[in-house]
Amino acid sequence: MAGRQFGDDAPEVQQIFPGVTRDANPGHLINDATEDFAMDTQAATHAAHVNFYFREGHLFEVLINITDLSSGSTSFNMEQAKELSALVSRKYGEPYNCEISPSPVLSKYECDWIQGERNISVLYMDVAGDAVVLNVAYKGNAHELGNNL
Repeated sequence: MAGRQFGDDAPEVQQIFPGVTRDANPGHLINDATEDFAMDTQAATHAAHVNFYFREGHLFEVLINITDLSSGSTSFNMEQAKELSALVSRKYGEPYNCEISPSPVLSKYECDWIQGERNISVLYMDVAGDAVVLNVAYKGNAHELGNNL
């Protein structure tokens, strides 16, 4: 089936992540994947909101958004992104790509891991210290993620 990455369907995801709820206003990714479930949880030491995107009835991507970062704390937030990357590296090895672009206007940190059908990306962006984003995008086996979130 085209686009199918993992094979986990909605009931399997609900079993792996019992705290998921259906999103009343589901979002969409540029590749037509639809957000069917979401949940609030802890990711490492951070509060996080997790979105589960499906395409053709199967899990396509899990997006973990870290929600406890502070605006105006670029250096601290960048360190948090590096710590998340270190955790991912401990499990999946060194990233194939890492880019750090500190700037007063746009600070960016991104690391990517690819292992077969598993793709992981840690992305931190900070626009002038105000608009702060730190997320982990995961494409892989939901059972594995469920044990390591």
